[in-house]
Amino acid sequence: MSNNNQPNKQDSSNISPMFTIPPSSMTSIPPPSSPVPFATFYQSYIQAAAMYASHQQHQQQFFQHIFSVPPPPLPNSNVSTGNRPSLPTDNTQRRTTDVRQISTSKNDYQDRRRNFVSSSSLRDNNNKQIGNKRSYNFDQSSRNDDRNIPRREQPASPVSKRHRINNSIIEDEYHDSSSDEDINDVSTTKIKPQYVRTCVSELYYRRDEQNSRLIHATQKLKDLCAKFRSDLLFQREIFRKENKIFDEPDHSYMFHKAKQIGSNIKSNKSQIKSKDTSSESGEEEDDDDDDEEEGEEEGEATAASLASDNLLTLEIERKQQVSNRLHPELWFNEYKQGNDGPVCRCSNDDRKFGIRHQMFYGEKPIIPCEKWNNNAGRLFHYRITLTPETNFILKEPTVITYDDHDYIFEGFSVLSHVSLANVNDCIVVYHNIDYAIGLEEESPLEHYTIEELDLLQQYLLIDVCELYDIQWRPLNNNNDISTCTCYHFFPRFARILPDNGKELLHPAEQIQYFLKHLKPLMPNDLYSRCKSMSVDAWDKYVSKVQGSIVWFPKHRPGAIRLDQLDRENSSYPVIVHFGIRPAVLSIQYNQEYRQAYKSYLKVFFLLKNRTPTEEDKANLRDKEQRLKQIVAKHAEQLKREIVVEISSEYAYRTGFKSDIIQRSLLLSSLHDHLRFHQSLTELENQLVGYQFHNRWLMQLALTHPSGNYVLHNNLGPNPDHVKNTLANCRIRNTVYGDRKQLFRPITKRGVSTLFKIMAKKAKTCEHISEITNYERLEFLGDALLEFLVSIHLFFLFPQFDEGRLSTFRVGLIQNHFFTSLARNLCLQHFIIYNHGPDLCSHSALNHALANSFEALMGAIYLDGGLAIVDKILSKILFYQDKQLSYIWDNLQEYPLKVQYPISDRHLIEQVPLLKQLTKFEQDIGLEFQHIRMLAQAFCTRPIPQNDLTIEDNERLEFLGDTVLNFVVSDYLYRHFPEHHEGHLSLLRSCTVSNPTQAVIYDELGMQEYVDYVREQLRITTPKLIEKSLKAKADVFEAFIAALFIDQGLESIYAFCRATIFPRLQDFISTQHWNDPKSNLQHCCLALRDPNDRNPPLPEYRVLKSIGSSNNVQYKVGVFFRKQRLSVGVGRSIHDAEMAAAKNALEQHAQMFPLLNYQKSVLASSNHYYNSRRRLTTTTISTKTGNKNENNRQQPFSLRNVKTRGNVSSMIITSAKVTS
Repeated sequence: MSNNNQPNKQDSSNISPMFTIPPSSMTSIPPPSSPVPFATFYQSYIQAAAMYASHQQHQQQFFQHIFSVPPPPLPNSNVSTGNRPSLPTDNTQRRTTDVRQISTSKNDYQDRRRNFVSSSSLRDNNNKQIGNKRSYNFDQSSRNDDRNIPRREQPASPVSKRHRINNSIIEDEYHDSSSDEDINDVSTTKIKPQYVRTCVSELYYRRDEQNSRLIHATQKLKDLCAKFRSDLLFQREIFRKENKIFDEPDHSYMFHKAKQIGSNIKSNKSQIKSKDTSSESGEEEDDDDDDEEEGEEEGEATAASLASDNLLTLEIERKQQVSNRLHPELWFNEYKQGNDGPVCRCSNDDRKFGIRHQMFYGEKPIIPCEKWNNNAGRLFHYRITLTPETNFILKEPTVITYDDHDYIFEGFSVLSHVSLANVNDCIVVYHNIDYAIGLEEESPLEHYTIEELDLLQQYLLIDVCELYDIQWRPLNNNNDISTCTCYHFFPRFARILPDNGKELLHPAEQIQYFLKHLKPLMPNDLYSRCKSMSVDAWDKYVSKVQGSIVWFPKHRPGAIRLDQLDRENSSYPVIVHFGIRPAVLSIQYNQEYRQAYKSYLKVFFLLKNRTPTEEDKANLRDKEQRLKQIVAKHAEQLKREIVVEISSEYAYRTGFKSDIIQRSLLLSSLHDHLRFHQSLTELENQLVGYQFHNRWLMQLALTHPSGNYVLHNNLGPNPDHVKNTLANCRIRNTVYGDRKQLFRPITKRGVSTLFKIMAKKAKTCEHISEITNYERLEFLGDALLEFLVSIHLFFLFPQFDEGRLSTFRVGLIQNHFFTSLARNLCLQHFIIYNHGPDLCSHSALNHALANSFEALMGAIYLDGGLAIVDKILSKILFYQDKQLSYIWDNLQEYPLKVQYPISDRHLIEQVPLLKQLTKFEQDIGLEFQHIRMLAQAFCTRPIPQNDLTIEDNERLEFLGDTVLNFVVSDYLYRHFPEHHEGHLSLLRSCTVSNPTQAVIYDELGMQEYVDYVREQLRITTPKLIEKSLKAKADVFEAFIAALFIDQGLESIYAFCRATIFPRLQDFISTQHWNDPKSNLQHCCLALRDPNDRNPPLPEYRVLKSIGSSNNVQYKVGVFFRKQRLSVGVGRSIHDAEMAAAKNALEQHAQMFPLLNYQKSVLASSNHYYNSRRRLTTTTISTKTGNKNENNRQQPFSLRNVKTRGNVSSMIITSAKVTS
């Protein structure tokens, strides 16, 4: 097969040397290192888990101390525990098939582990708080350079959580030994087969005489397929035509009726509200009036939300009246319909693009495959893998016996018309567990035909699973037989062969098996004597069909799982099914409950940030009691677990069990995932012109924040179809994951979440974030684009001053300009978003496209390096004008370097000014190749004409600001994986602020040399720099620019690691990121009344201004609830407001309980990280000795660096982490 994952060969000869970034440990993401020994791993793992549990316990004790009333849990549901209601019966579930374990080797684990990337934090185990820390060491030689990656090595991507026991065994993190229906308690291992073949059958297949790889169908196989179509598929096809399954219902009347009901409810509520306000305060109300008052505490719902709730009610009523429904409590699938109405409610124009409408850019018709042969040499064969296999392995799997051998069902293979070597894993979530669906290439199959696969696909995926909304053919036309389906799926029934081989059962025998076992559940002869059968004989028959799938060809839904078969009290035996109702029918979707629960949470979290009074506690208890009353009122009506009894008169046996259904449902997610990645290939090759090594970064850059739902519930084009079929046919005892831990990384709202996240320290090495949207990449890409545009403007227009350069830069980095660039790349066809109202408006879509473009540039930088991004940006900007592109790419040399290209250090002995600056170089441990750059950085404006510096440092300030902003953004992105975009922006603001730069300016002693330069160049302007933070920051930025022009980004990273990045820990510990005005506003909001829609906020008033116009000072007072808290004085109104807010927080600390909460979060975080640091230090000292430990604990200081090599090694040292 051809290799489609060749490394990029972009020619970077025209790129300026400053973009060729030296290798370091900050950019590339290589595969994880070899596994550590089990003993060491287990010891570190136990200690880390104990520390994390201690950290959680400390937080819980604090909250209990502040507030004694915990939040009430959601209504108890057996779903979360895996329990199911049962009926009294004497039948015992018997097992006749032995558990078949497939053993595996170490090599398979080594191959599979490359398809996954580790998470950046401890993830709790199900009810055990067991996590696996995922962090990697990064190779120094892989930073920002093109890399030769092997073809089968998969990029880093999110994975399912699993605990590594040793090098060859993987144990599920969701391990549950209490289950008696599946073998989730059995650690199964799998050996990667050395060869795979299909069993031979001369009865159905014949080999081509000229091409030995080509297999043709015999006449007997054609007759078998015709019989399968007529006896099995034809009756279901007639049923679909008679009931117009593929006709989309008209909901226009329902939409109008829902809006009308919503408007009536809104008007009635307003009338009730006006009537209540006019009544006397002492008038007693009955219980119904009290309920209405409490229901309106959250305010009136919007017309849109009311219409949506009413539409759900109308949709439920409509579905309950559908004919041929199997049972009122069993939900069924409809074409383009969800459980709450139409899946797509977009306009006709919006339906023409977007992956949510299954419109994949670049898809073309596929030449149809030959129906009656295997199309040898045309199709690529991949085995579909699943990790973990929790809930997908049965004690009694579906087994087909052929030629005295048992072939066990193990999943599916996919046959593709194109190579799928560069496709990363597909992540789906079932039962709050995230599963990784991967692909492993295998040798081509022989004994099969396309017609057989199409028949099996029709039977399993459409007739049984009822996946009606999947578009199997490209261009979304399932009826177009002139094009082939996108992919063919091969059911795998396998047996193990000697010499580590595997044999797959050919599809003809599978079709024969399904035909043979498709028979009535209660044949006439069995029905006539079932009442008189002995208990043992009846139990023997029931044990054969118990847990299997039964099919109802003329009902909806068409398939359910048979749990029990009861022959008492009915003419026909009754099928007992323990099912689960859709989520839209649960208590969480009840409008009354949702309003009451939202009201409760608002009060609970508000009181958690302040000391509650007895009245507050009573109010909270009343709301909790209200919730319990609603749950008790609707408990029977809205419970999710149900017991269904159905007559077996029209039921048919299928011969297979839930494992085939569950594996088949995975194809709904995988099918569109593969189509999406094929369209990404078009984006890479045709539009961007760069092929990603790490496809996950590309997918992340295209994921809108609302796409978190898509990625966490990646269930195909219609998630409700998958959920309904899964509820009806899944295994009975299901293991559930922890929903809170699953969705923890994407939670960012609330003051509590803000302080918890901002209290987290930097990781010691680069980590992969679990936040699955483009916001973090947008943060990096925004700084990156500003950095690249600034550099090009700086060198292209040496005659422009800082003001004109800033004007040009603003025009090139505006959102509307990025939107046009994104549309040129057709990103609207690739962006991943929730199928809802998120991006329906053009303004919202344009904003999302601009953000996605920035994120895409950031992803290219992480994957390929800075030089690649610069070249791609040039191509996007000037793709129609080669001359402008040439000018943009070929930058002019800096004027001071033109005169002396190699170095100007020979002028040091001739110029006293330069000789004096060598002392500064010795102090900081750096040596400029062009020392006049350093002199120009210290040369403040205005200056007289001179040949030494040529100009002042004004233009260098423009460049240094963006260079520093980019380097800090890059560091924050890599070392703070749990921070969202807003949190990263807060850290960056305080890191690159004028006060921070001024402090570093003073620490490095720059003032002395600035004064000396002024003296030597006879600058006569006043020395305002000694008092102005802005002036000091400008000189510092000019120094950064001079260092960048002279030595490149490598030294900037090293300089920042020594002088700036270590300060982040102090900024976090002191909450320097939280300015006094913002902090005071948070504290005031924490004191608001839960029922107040417009809570009071602090107000600032200018009380007095003192001094002359050029040296004025302002006195500002801050007021809250008509009371003056404090005053502040400053040289500007903003500084005075900051001082007033700071004084108010200090003088009235007892008034704001939120301050105590902030301190407790910091104390808890410091305790947790100090414990981790002690554990890491102990591990390092046992491996590297005390000498290396002491060196690691010393803070970085540029004053201790003496050679250029040490400057470079600082990046290496700071990135080393021992696993």
